[in-house]
Amino acid sequence: MVAIKLALKDAPNGMSSKLGWKTMFKSPVNAAFVLGMLKRLSTFPQSINLGPDVHLPTSARFACVTPGFWSLYPWLLFDPYEWCSINQGLTSFYAVGQAYIFLCPKFWTFPPSLVASRCPEVVDNFITLSASLQEATFSQYQDYILIHELIHFYLQSASLGGYTIPNEQYTLNTCILLGAADSLNNPSNYQNYIAAVQQECTEMPDPLAQPYLALRCGVLPPPPPPLRPYTFNSASATVPAFCLPPQTMTKVIPRGSPLGTPNAQVTS
Repeated sequence: MVAIKLALKDAPNGMSSKLGWKTMFKSPVNAAFVLGMLKRLSTFPQSINLGPDVHLPTSARFACVTPGFWSLYPWLLFDPYEWCSINQGLTSFYAVGQAYIFLCPKFWTFPPSLVASRCPEVVDNFITLSASLQEATFSQYQDYILIHELIHFYLQSASLGGYTIPNEQYTLNTCILLGAADSLNNPSNYQNYIAAVQQECTEMPDPLAQPYLALRCGVLPPPPPPLRPYTFNSASATVPAFCLPPQTMTKVIPRGSPLGTPNAQVTS
């Protein structure tokens, strides 16, 4: 994909990138891991120990979900078509431990690739779009959705999901608020970075500055309604001494989701 090639060219810039690397990954310590993941996306290396045949090395496989689809994949613990149907807005999902990425019918309603740049508005170092618009900004194209699911595939149980602490994050602001270590395990952070590079979004927030630092530490009220400028008053909020920038935050948390349970990409 063109988007991945562009990100591979920018990624060596790391924290000095003007296209969102720092926004999404926060620490120079993450540089080698991010570059390695981008290289995986560009070369599709095989993985092992994946269902249905754990003895056969395999690249990611894509399956188009249709009615009666489950009979073709009896080893799954759920009906893919039912999962697509009951989860409104679901475009695709990856089941941890499996070789397959499943594409729901809604996936085919989106353009294949970039039509026009949709860089987010940043006011006072803060993205002011509503949560739904933030998510839509970098997820309304098929190639970005595939990138998201491929990240799940290569992260496997290390990926954030509905069963992890923290949960998987999708919107731009919640991705920015993740700590540096968690950002490496959240597929939308890679998706957002790759999209920002392709769309040449040079006005991206600094995650190590206000208001994100204080918001990450829970000392500010929730963001204002959509599209209203946000002004951070440093005199009214004090960052606790124990609340460190994300590159210095460490914790031990459970990862992944139960075998065969989907990690999903949802768009509205």
